[in-house]
Amino acid sequence: MPSIEINLGVEGVRTFPLKSHETIVGRNHFCDLLIDSHGVSRRHSRIFTRGDDYFVEDLNSINGTYSGKSQLSGHGGFVCDH
Repeated sequence: MPSIEINLGVEGVRTFPLKSHETIVGRNHFCDLLIDSHGVSRRHSRIFTRGDDYFVEDLNSINGTYSGKSQLSGHGGFVCDH
């Protein structure tokens, strides 16, 4: 099963499984991937696939979404392929 590593700052890096073709990340209990952290917005980001490629999109979060050290802007920052 594919997974993603998310750096939660002082809380460290955690690995989460990606269980579907689209995953909404955030603090809201309606999100697919619930992360209870002050640095995460209620609806923070969306991880999705196109073919075998994975992308991440920031959903106007307050702290932004990063891939490595690069802050993503707009839609669909490329994350990785398999």
